[in-house]
Parts: sequence; C-alpha cells; structure tokens
Amino acid sequence: MKLIDELVIRPSQDPRALASAALDHLRARRRLSPLLRVFGRSIESAAGAESDLFSYVLFDAEYTAAICDLGYQDARRREEDLARFFSD
Repeated sequence: MKLIDELVIRPSQDPRALASAALDHLRARRRLSPLLRVFGRSIESAAGAESDLFSYVLFDAEYTAAICDLGYQDARRREEDLARFFSD
C-alpha cells in the first residue's frame, strides 16, 4: 500500500445557477432547441430540478463558456496548490 496525495477543487459558484442563467438567456432570445423546450416542460414542475438537470445536459456555447471560465478562475485561485500537487 502506498499513501497518495489528493487535491480537490470545487466550483466557487453553483453550476446550476450558471445553467439557470444560460437557460433564461436562451429563452429570452428564443434560442432553445425543440428538444430542450420539450425536455424543460417535462421537468418544470419539480422546483429547482430544471437548472440542476440542465447543468448536466446543457451544452450551449453560452453555458460551456461560463463553466469553462469558472473552472479557469477557480484553478487560478488555487494555482500554488496545483503547482505543489503536480511537482515532483
């Protein structure tokens, strides 16, 4: 057995909030695909479930850009930890 180091970086913002904002923006611009419209209507009754589920399946450029930017910013904040973790 060998002890291994671990490093956990969690998002500083809730990805569901980013998904919800992206969905609101897409709806306002009427850019939701027919599949996402039907899918969204089928789960709208569950409070909060829509943005939670959409955070896993929404691959619109607006959402993916926001989530990538969040990951980049979170990694920048933990830069020293990451450098230490990946160094020999």
